[in-house]
Amino acid sequence: MTPTRATAWSVAGVLVCTAGLALAQDQPATAPPTPATTEQPGPQPESQTQPETRRLDVTVTSVSGSSVYIDSGRSAGIAIGSRIVFILSTGERIETTIAAVTSNSARAELPEGATPPAINDHAEVLVDVVPESAPTDTTKPAAPEHPPWQRQEGPRTADTPLLAPAFSTPPKDRPTTIRGRFFTIARITNDLENDQNYTYFRAGAFVEINNPLKDGGRLLFEGDADLRSRGSIGDDGTDLNARLQRLSYAWGTDQHAPYRAEVGRYYSTSLPELGLIDGGEAAIRFQNGLSVGAGAGLYPIAVKDSLSTDDYGLHLFADYVTDAPNGYVQGTVGFQQTWHKGELDRSLLILRGGARPLADLNIFASALIDFYTGEDTIKSGLDLTQFVTQASYTINPKTGATASFTHTSWPELKREEYALLPTDLIDNGHVERLSASIWRKVTKEFRVTARANYWMDQDRDGNGAELSADWAPQGANNTSLYGAVYYDSSSFTTGVGARLQARRDVGSVRVFAGYEVFSYSTDTLTGGSSDYLRHTLRADVNWSRGKWYFDVDAAYNFGDQEQSIELGAYVQYRF
Repeated sequence: MTPTRATAWSVAGVLVCTAGLALAQDQPATAPPTPATTEQPGPQPESQTQPETRRLDVTVTSVSGSSVYIDSGRSAGIAIGSRIVFILSTGERIETTIAAVTSNSARAELPEGATPPAINDHAEVLVDVVPESAPTDTTKPAAPEHPPWQRQEGPRTADTPLLAPAFSTPPKDRPTTIRGRFFTIARITNDLENDQNYTYFRAGAFVEINNPLKDGGRLLFEGDADLRSRGSIGDDGTDLNARLQRLSYAWGTDQHAPYRAEVGRYYSTSLPELGLIDGGEAAIRFQNGLSVGAGAGLYPIAVKDSLSTDDYGLHLFADYVTDAPNGYVQGTVGFQQTWHKGELDRSLLILRGGARPLADLNIFASALIDFYTGEDTIKSGLDLTQFVTQASYTINPKTGATASFTHTSWPELKREEYALLPTDLIDNGHVERLSASIWRKVTKEFRVTARANYWMDQDRDGNGAELSADWAPQGANNTSLYGAVYYDSSSFTTGVGARLQARRDVGSVRVFAGYEVFSYSTDTLTGGSSDYLRHTLRADVNWSRGKWYFDVDAAYNFGDQEQSIELGAYVQYRF
């Protein structure tokens, strides 16, 4: 995270949102009722309970490459394929889907080229919840006729149990299952103002095979390749890159398994902060919720995702999680030691914890602490490289609030990604951000949200605010409207803007349209400032047919000294 990225937004005053602007762009279509497979005798209900789409507020806990982790999981209703919208501190909204879920966390994969969120950024997950409703018909259907029992009970004695013991199916008798997706992305950008054009194409696959060797294991593959080309006066070129994102085999993936192990290219389940690892990890789970484990391997270069033997190391961890009737407590302690070309490099302590002491209160905190020795030339002793804390509280069913604080500095490392960082940035660089938000449901379908933040780094400080409203009525057409006004004071740019977005389902097709205007001033190298006005028009159409998913989008940017057109297409096949 660079100072420019971390200081993108801030607070300078609360803005007034025009009445009638409204709504959330992110409500998926209500799933249709599943047709009955057989007809039941007797009167049928006049209506069938429809699942409701609800937004779950979550927080980013870790970012590693294109993988983003959040602080909620299966226990909150999140499932693989659930749609998630990351709301960056800049106000940009990035939509993607959940790729993996555990009990209390989940992982999403960002679209290619998307700006990664910062730790503690806000996000919304769309989950389907079937509301409780009283039955419309109490007529008891006729009991179906059963064939005669095939198994006859033998003679009984006084000590014979009433219920026979249950046994799980051994892995050798379980079927092998395969799921995954293939996708392609194409994007063309034409910068009309500067006579430049860019073309981007990416294709990839994600495949998960469960029980392929009849040992209860899981084989995971994720890889992609992209082609980039640029054309401008005096600068034409084409780049082709291929990446192996994941290739691992794991045992004990069930959360109740007494052990877990994984080998290959993987993300650590307990310490995702470490990023990709080419090696192995194993953990033992105890019945009281405690897990302990260790791992070791090579660390690929993040910007290349290629195999590298320059950096290697090991890590240890202890993880505890418990579910209580009114909440949960989770805590992780980890340690990583790395070497770079045989020289001692990073000694890192990782602390992470979360709790729900009340049904409506969630608390999360994490810290990265680096240990420096006499072999380091810039830093010494202990240094808090990263600290994140966040609390969210649902005051009542109509009102909720969130507050957070983050601190980031730059470690002294020998790794390629850090070796060329300026000495002054490592020694004195830091970014702190304090943010808060509050939302209120004015009606069941209309919600207003206010956000504000303050940031500071070693050279500057700033602030920002946003007031938004969204309107999402429940209905077959799934119409939604969203509007916001905002203020931004970042490192070199200060301005105000407004967004309008609308989404509507037309049969099986979802249509989106948006408009944004931003009036801002930018500091120049001569010490003065220049004023600009930017307009952005966006449109998107997506639909599905069976296992195929399609998306086509377009954007037109115009204003002072800029004019560009973007066209994109996305095709995905899920199986």
